Amino acid sequence: MNAKKYNNIKLGISIGKGVASFVLLFLFVALGYSKLFVNSIETYAGNPYLQFFIFVFITGFISSVLFLPLNYYTGFYLEHKYDLSNQTFLQ
Repeated sequence: MNAKKYNNIKLGISIGKGVASFVLLFLFVALGYSKLFVNSIETYAGNPYLQFFIFVFITGFISSVLFLPLNYYTGFYLEHKYDLSNQTFLQ
């Protein structure tokens, strides 16, 4: 019973995270923020490969920060709640 509940929680959170990621990315592009972001990167870097790297790095970093609480919940708290991990936070 606990395994089923755990799996349902993990599945629900991962589906929600995927939908939220899609919506945020869609709004980022549809509202024109991506174009502004690319234009600002172009002022600092002339090489298109470097521009791409900077774009991917910064958007990935922002995405990681936005989803940090959710990742903590699914990767640490939920695992300990169902006794699937005995690692401490700093281990």
